[in-house]
Amino acid sequence: WRTREAFLGLTTDPEAGGWRSFAHRQGYFNAEHIYRHTSLPEETLPFDWETYKASDVTVRIGSYRCDTGEEVYWGIEDMPDLATLGIRCQASSSMPVLMPVVEIDGHPYLDGALGPTGGFATDAARADGYTRMLVVSTRPAGYRKPEERRPRAYRRMFRRMPLVAEGIINRPSNYNAELERIEQGVRDGEVYLFTPDRMSIENGELRYDRVVSAYEAGLVQARRELPGILEFLGV
Repeated sequence: WRTREAFLGLTTDPEAGGWRSFAHRQGYFNAEHIYRHTSLPEETLPFDWETYKASDVTVRIGSYRCDTGEEVYWGIEDMPDLATLGIRCQASSSMPVLMPVVEIDGHPYLDGALGPTGGFATDAARADGYTRMLVVSTRPAGYRKPEERRPRAYRRMFRRMPLVAEGIINRPSNYNAELERIEQGVRDGEVYLFTPDRMSIENGELRYDRVVSAYEAGLVQARRELPGILEFLGV
C-alpha cells in the first residue's frame, strides 16, 4: 500500500509540489514535505521504521556531494532514525534546477544521478561484492541520453558550485557508458536489465491519471517478468 501511495497518492497532495511550490523556492517537487513530513505514524504515509531497522539487507542511498564532486553512499548504519533516513532520501532525489540543494552535516548534496555512473547504483553494488544484479531502468531498451545542449547556461547558473554544472554536463556520457557496461553484463549473464515496454510520462509529471497509467503498466510488466527475475537471482 505505501509503495503505491508514494507514487500515486502524492500527486493529489497539494503540498507535494508544482510550479507554485517551485516559485516559493521549495522545489518543483517539495522533497522536504515528501520525505520529512509524511512518514510518521500520524502522517499520510506512515513508515514502519522498526521493521526497516531490524532488516539485515544491504541498504545504499546515493547522493552527489556538490562541493567535492563525490558520489556518497549511505548505509543503514548511517541512519539511526527515521529523520536521518528521510533527509538522505531527499538529498538522493533532489534534481538540480528543479529542487534545492540539501545540506547534511554541513555539506551540500543533490541527486545521485550526477555521479560517475549517471544514476545507476551499480558502483555501490560492485563495491559491496555483488556479482549478479537486477537493474531497473525507467527508459526503454536501446535508449541513449543525448548530449547536454546548454553547458554554458549551467555553468552560469551554478557558478558558485562548478562541480554541479560539470555533473549535469557530464551526465549523458556517464549514463551511456554505464548503460553499455550493464548491457555487456546482460550478454555475460551477470545482469538482468528491466526496461519498460513503454514509458508514458517524464520527470515532473504530477497528473494523477497519467501517473496511474504508467504505474499500472509497470506492475503488469513486472508480474510478467517476475518468474524470470527470480530464476536469474536464484531465489
